[in-house]
Amino acid sequence: MSLPYAKFMIVISLAAFVIGCASTQKDAPEEIEVVVVEESVSSNEESDTTSTMGIGDIDEYTGDPLDDPDSLLSIRIVYFDFDSSDVRPEDKLVIAAHAEFLSQRPTEQIVLEGHADERGTREYNAALGEERAKAVRSLMSFQGAAGQQIKTVSWGEERPIDRGHDETAWGVNRRVEIIYLNR
Repeated sequence: MSLPYAKFMIVISLAAFVIGCASTQKDAPEEIEVVVVEESVSSNEESDTTSTMGIGDIDEYTGDPLDDPDSLLSIRIVYFDFDSSDVRPEDKLVIAAHAEFLSQRPTEQIVLEGHADERGTREYNAALGEERAKAVRSLMSFQGAAGQQIKTVSWGEERPIDRGHDETAWGVNRRVEIIYLNR
């Protein structure tokens, strides 16, 4: 990976993180200006013009970007804190990578499956699962994915990953799964 490309990726990653963390209001966040400083590349260095944040280095991985284990796209579960539909800061880059992937491929479609742990009523957990799926959808849409590419569904507490009754089980059950269709 060339030095200018690495710097570009750092700037883009930081910008995505700042945008995601800048506001907790429901209103659209203020626009921020990102300035990328380009350095000249000597004649014996190869310039890499690919701008695929989180999608992996296309030159190194020749398969489907969704299958690249070194890509953020390989992460398809976003976890949530107890009784919350707020996306964790560490998951915002994963969501941004999926949003970019979708924006570059308008025929791709996904389903965001919202889940909750077993605590709370079925109705409450179904509503919380829906809020979680909509929170991820909102971030993806804000970052360039088209609304018609994203469907949401809530399973509430009905499809746990772990059937245990402790914090470890509950922690993995509070999630949104990103399911790519037609794959």
